[in-house]
Amino acid sequence: RKVVVSTNIAETSLTIDGIVYVVDPGFSKQKVFNPRIRVESLLVSPISRASAKQRAGRAGRTRPGKCFRLYTEKSFHDDLQETTYPEILRSKMSNVVLTLKKLDIN
Repeated sequence: RKVVVSTNIAETSLTIDGIVYVVDPGFSKQKVFNPRIRVESLLVSPISRASAKQRAGRAGRTRPGKCFRLYTEKSFHDDLQETTYPEILRSKMSNVVLTLKKLDIN
């Protein structure tokens, strides 16, 4: 038996061999820029329905599996946004521009 605790990277095409169960709390830490006070911070936010589906899809890829969501079906449909707001629209653009300059991308 093994237990894997993961970040949002597990929502991508990553397959971890032998995963049978996924426990989804329905939250993730997201980087958010507040232009009013000019500060970037990590906030715990509800995930989107698309992220929830990706998380559930990690179970049962190599054998039958099950996802246990720690929120109600009503909350899934009524409270979660359809998709995740793109990180580029939540980020402080000066950091993005400086990284591109550092990589010599014009």
